[in-house]
Amino acid sequence: MDVKGLQAGSHNTQINHYAAAPPPLAWPLLVGRAPLRADAFQSRGSLVAVASPVLVGDGGTGKTQLAAALFEQARADGTDLAVWVTASSRTATLTGYADAAGALRLATGDVERAAAAFLTWLANTDRTWIVVLDDVADPADLRGLWPSGPTGRLVLTTRRRDAALRSRGTVIDVDVFTPAESAAYLTAKLDRDDPDAAALAADLGHLPLALAQAAALIVDDALTCAEYRSLFADRTSRLTDLFPNATGDDHDHELAATWSLAADRADALAPVGLARPMLLLAATLDPNGIPESVLTSTAACTYLGGTAQDARKTLRNLHRLSLISHNATDPLRSVRMHALAQRSAIESAPGEDLRGVQRVGADALLEAWEAAGQSTSITARFVANGRVWADRLDSPDAAMFLHPFVTRVGESAGEIGLPEIAQAYFSEIAGIVGQLWGDSHRGTLALRYRIGYWQGERGDFPGAVSLLEQVLADQTRILGTAHPDTLRTRGNLAYWRGHAGDPARAARETSEVLSILVRTPDIEASTVLSTRHNLAHWRGLAGDPQAAAEESARLLVDAERVLGPDHPDTLDTRRNLAHWRGLAGDPGAAVEGLDAVLADYVRVLGADHPDTMQVRENLVHWRPQDLDALLADRTRVLGADHPHTVRTRRIRQ
Repeated sequence: MDVKGLQAGSHNTQINHYAAAPPPLAWPLLVGRAPLRADAFQSRGSLVAVASPVLVGDGGTGKTQLAAALFEQARADGTDLAVWVTASSRTATLTGYADAAGALRLATGDVERAAAAFLTWLANTDRTWIVVLDDVADPADLRGLWPSGPTGRLVLTTRRRDAALRSRGTVIDVDVFTPAESAAYLTAKLDRDDPDAAALAADLGHLPLALAQAAALIVDDALTCAEYRSLFADRTSRLTDLFPNATGDDHDHELAATWSLAADRADALAPVGLARPMLLLAATLDPNGIPESVLTSTAACTYLGGTAQDARKTLRNLHRLSLISHNATDPLRSVRMHALAQRSAIESAPGEDLRGVQRVGADALLEAWEAAGQSTSITARFVANGRVWADRLDSPDAAMFLHPFVTRVGESAGEIGLPEIAQAYFSEIAGIVGQLWGDSHRGTLALRYRIGYWQGERGDFPGAVSLLEQVLADQTRILGTAHPDTLRTRGNLAYWRGHAGDPARAARETSEVLSILVRTPDIEASTVLSTRHNLAHWRGLAGDPQAAAEESARLLVDAERVLGPDHPDTLDTRRNLAHWRGLAGDPGAAVEGLDAVLADYVRVLGADHPDTMQVRENLVHWRPQDLDALLADRTRVLGADHPHTVRTRRIRQ
């Protein structure tokens, strides 16, 4: 509800308060943050004239730095909107777009709707804009998410060389430095001419990232290039065996040696000995942004053997030596670690050490997530870290995949409006666990259940029913009819059968599940309450609103006692009770009950929350004059094309 003012008072005395309109947008706008320009940055030719450059190259070649230069130049030229998006996954891209939509005041709600609103704005605005999609890992992740518009410029960086990318702009291969560029870089970075600089650059394959790390060590340790080359040579023989050149990259093992030297230097700084374990922990997480709180959590500090202050100091040491990038100015104080540096750290760790640190990573992520809050942007960042963590698990210990954090990653992806990602995520985990423990293991069955649940949330009701029927058959055979997992699947199967068009069967099967739940010890009260809620819902839709109203009234008493009056489930029960009373023949009770619960929804969840809007839609059924205000607010919050807005518009028809 868009409140413009407030009138209070009684009789002949009134006091009017008027809310000020929000200030206009202050152009130009910046969303996201490009990395800081590297010392002794090399422009490497002009890209200014290229309308939409697609910067392609291997890791460490400087693609992101070149994109950042274009980004900052566009800002300096007065571009109205500049958006930097880490596009390493669909989740990360959607989150970046949602942040832009928020800055433009376009939409609220889940990230899919916000991203769609942002892309629509780009296509139709007369404002100038630049969008950088940095580190595109898979062009398929951007299906339906490509920015376009007559007044804007798109810049991509990626390791991929897919033909499909050529339709997005001019492909520019970003290779290593030329010898002249390497020489210019080292001269500027070292602030002196060194006769062995050219030989050092050749040793490092002219890779910009390797040169940066080598130069940092040379400066910090007051070495000459010749001294560094000697250290480097000593390390090569050992690291050549440890890091075989499996990719055809001519400088794979040399780069690993450079990182190893830098890690040794960081490990020698106070607090001594924490740098290498910190690098290994960071190497198991998202290279594009790890919340600092994860790496300074109690779980991380226990693993490191230091305090949170020690952990933070270690991060700054690693940042200083270019092993990580620690952004102390963004809200999560994000840590980035180059993917090749992560690979170097992981491949150098013994298997048992790696498995141990992966357990620490899951504990640290879960701990930090619980403390960080549940906003969409925070959730998306932790989901991204969780997906990387899961992708890098190569342990034969399937119990790792049953860590509570694994479940939270998938569930949270769905809850922020990404049910397809949730389903795909659980499918990947279930495939791995199934190979290790078999498809009939309780853990595998639980994961298969989650696949079915999110398949239903995607809108594929028949598919969800089919999969959950298979899961239920296996759980009944292996766990028994009264096992909590079996009962949960039975209840969810009934739920999706109702959505698939059979509310009568859904009511019958939900009633059967409830009769078992109330006789089963150790079943959580919330599970019983949610099952009773579903039973009332399906009875009402099956044609018995009076029974639905009576069950909702009984349920409300228990929900207020067990959950409290302001719990979302309690509020939902009050809403349903009013709805069913109206359909049972008492419209006055419906309006009275819905008005009362609407006030509490606004107080508890806010005027623009989807559940609050749903109460208002229920009221429109009994009070049609409220329709115009509801339609205006849904259009403002969700956009004109959102399904809920479209549904509201159809009520008028």
